[in-house]
Amino acid sequence: MLHQRMKSIIDISEALGPVETPQGSLELCVTAEAGYDEEAGRLVVQLGAFLRPTGLLVNNTPAPIGCRKMRRSRSPSHAKSHEVAREIFQR
Repeated sequence: MLHQRMKSIIDISEALGPVETPQGSLELCVTAEAGYDEEAGRLVVQLGAFLRPTGLLVNNTPAPIGCRKMRRSRSPSHAKSHEVAREIFQR
């Protein structure tokens, strides 16, 4: 979760595809939550990933895979921060 004084920029998730595990087929998903700190002129992006079952008749509780990162970047302006946050997410 980002600091409350930050303005929310994006909060997105995307399914990347299936992954075969000993428990069966799971879907790999990635997330990004970004906020802009106007006082510091800084963009903060939290990246994460989780696995979720693909079947309709299974427990759909996502399992985090311990892949949480935070990126900080000087952003020239609040207006540019959305574009920069999306670029970080797509890497």
